[in-house]
Amino acid sequence: TNPSDGDEVYYQVYVNGQLSGNTGYWHLRYNASTGYWDFLGGPALSSTDSTVHSTASTSYLSSNAYDYLPLNGDYDVSYGSELAIDAANALNQMQVGLTQTGTTVHTCYFVAVSQFNGSSLNCSTRVTGVTGAGGTNRFVQDLYMSLSGQSSNFYPLYVNVTPIRVK
Repeated sequence: TNPSDGDEVYYQVYVNGQLSGNTGYWHLRYNASTGYWDFLGGPALSSTDSTVHSTASTSYLSSNAYDYLPLNGDYDVSYGSELAIDAANALNQMQVGLTQTGTTVHTCYFVAVSQFNGSSLNCSTRVTGVTGAGGTNRFVQDLYMSLSGQSSNFYPLYVNVTPIRVK
C-alpha cells in the first residue's frame, strides 16, 4: 500500500550493523512532499573492530568495522580509531577513511611529531543518495593507513551510522 503523509512505522534493524545479532527499531514518519521516511529516533548501527592493527602501509587497509545499510537514503556516519606510534621523534601522518561499497567517500588525517599512545581520531560525514541498499549490497567500512610509512597502531576502529531519511 502507499503511505500517507504523517504515517509512522517502526523498522527493525540489526544494531551491530551486521546481518544478524541484536536488533532494535528505527521510528520513521512518512513525508509525502519528499517521498522519504524521516528518522525520528532509534539506535545507531554500530560496529567495532577491537583488533590491534599495526602497519607501516601507505595504502588503505580494510578493518572489520563496517555497517550494512538496510535502506536507500541519507545517513550520518561517524568513524575513527585510537592511535599510537611506535617510533620516538618521528613525524607520522596517520589516516582513517570511510568507504562506501569499495569507493572511498571521506578521509581524516592525524599528524604526530613524536611517539605517543592513545590519541583519538574521530571523524564524521554525511553519506547521501545511497542506492542499492539491503543485504550485502551497500555498506560503509572504516579503513586505515600510515601516510608516512612509520609503524602505527590503530585500535579499536569503529563505525556508527544514523539514518536521516530513507526510502
